[in-house]
Amino acid sequence: ALVAYMVLFGMVLPCIERRLARHYQQTPLSQAHDEYANRLPLACATRELDAARPDHNGIKAGVLWDLLQHYKSFLLDRNMHYVVANIICPLTEERRSSFAAMWGGGVVGHFVSHSWGTCFVEFVETIRRHAEVAAGRAWREEVYWICSFCNNQWDVEGALGSSIMDSAFAQVLQGGLVHDVLMVLDPQVEPLTRVWCLFEMLLTQKQRLPFVFSTAAGVIGDASCVSVDISFAVAERIKVLRVEECGASNADDKRNILAYIVEELGSLDSMDHLIKGIMADSIGDAMVHAHARTDRVILEL
Repeated sequence: ALVAYMVLFGMVLPCIERRLARHYQQTPLSQAHDEYANRLPLACATRELDAARPDHNGIKAGVLWDLLQHYKSFLLDRNMHYVVANIICPLTEERRSSFAAMWGGGVVGHFVSHSWGTCFVEFVETIRRHAEVAAGRAWREEVYWICSFCNNQWDVEGALGSSIMDSAFAQVLQGGLVHDVLMVLDPQVEPLTRVWCLFEMLLTQKQRLPFVFSTAAGVIGDASCVSVDISFAVAERIKVLRVEECGASNADDKRNILAYIVEELGSLDSMDHLIKGIMADSIGDAMVHAHARTDRVILEL
């Protein structure tokens, strides 16, 4: 029995040391972490939840929105790189799980394709707008797969798998549960310059899943997105994009994904045409809604 108590004490001691260190070296951000940690469910997250079925490890729009409100004073115009390094990793350090798993995960309804360079405040507003289109007043319950929150940041290699088709990204898109895919666009349309986003876009088309471009102003082409100017601004950027010039943090990933695009479509130019075709359809829908709204206003005057 004594040996068992000693082993248990050895396991608990590091956690106690970390908490004491935080107590005596508190900063406003670390204090915010402690306050947020007290709101987490009591059930411990497990790493198995991250790996077994990534399409069951989603995050609710309401959880994402509340996270933004809690840390808003620290975020300003910072992006996902800051959020992962300074919020997600500190919050998940003890459990060594994904952020989504700490909230119990959830069956994924929507897949999010995005760039980590997008302003986080605008990113979350984009998700909220999409969730409102999908569920109205029940928007907080919509479940999304967002790599930074749903992949275990302590085991990124595990999420990437042995090949691009073995990655968590591909597993979620091909799992049969996702209803649609949204690409979060900033004014620089940065996701369309990242090779993993292009891979997700192509796999979406292959799975015949609905795909939309979304911004902080709403879903482009949806009746709720009343700003046609945003649609045209995004389209102007897309006009000059070339898939072959896209970037990746890993050269092997870029080479493998571009090879996959050529294998599926025949050329990188075909991917350029695919992107522009989707945007053209979205602008067409946006114009239809804009004309209809204009007609209604004129009749009401």
